[in-house]
Amino acid sequence: EDLAFGGCTRLARISIPLNVGIVTQSSSMVFDRCERLSKAELVGDIHEKISLLGLKEWQNVMNEEISSINQSLPHASNKTTAIHRWLVSVQNKIDHYKLEHNKLLKESLTLLELVLWKIKLDEMEKSMLEVPTKKAKMDCQSGGKETNTISTQDMRAQCRLDSNATVVIENVFPFLYKFKDE
Repeated sequence: EDLAFGGCTRLARISIPLNVGIVTQSSSMVFDRCERLSKAELVGDIHEKISLLGLKEWQNVMNEEISSINQSLPHASNKTTAIHRWLVSVQNKIDHYKLEHNKLLKESLTLLELVLWKIKLDEMEKSMLEVPTKKAKMDCQSGGKETNTISTQDMRAQCRLDSNATVVIENVFPFLYKFKDE
């Protein structure tokens, strides 16, 4: 195992999945005496994960990180250590950007909820202005009919419930959350 490719003097390129356990620092002889090894590429779903990142800038940083091994590997004295450090770095970056993506998603869903609530409040305010008497209080569900007098705070709370934000968010979230639990 430690000498998996040790002594393969003709080995010039490898393709491996993003798994930091495949090549560890303790297995420093996996690519021992593989002087021609100068290219490494990641295979698997990593490229799909990168394409799902929310910002183009993040995608560019990840692609640069993935290709960075091909600049340093030809000059590395210990190929195994260089590959291990690269895999760890790529994994750390993708984990970081997935967390950032989730933060942005949470903020976006909060804004969506607030917008839906605001729409309901505006509808309620408009229906109240259409009633000739100032004393008439409406709730969001009454559709312009007079109801028992309730406080502004209660009306706002009712509008929040009537906005159906929970239903909308539950149906929108699966389309925005792009990373499967791993």
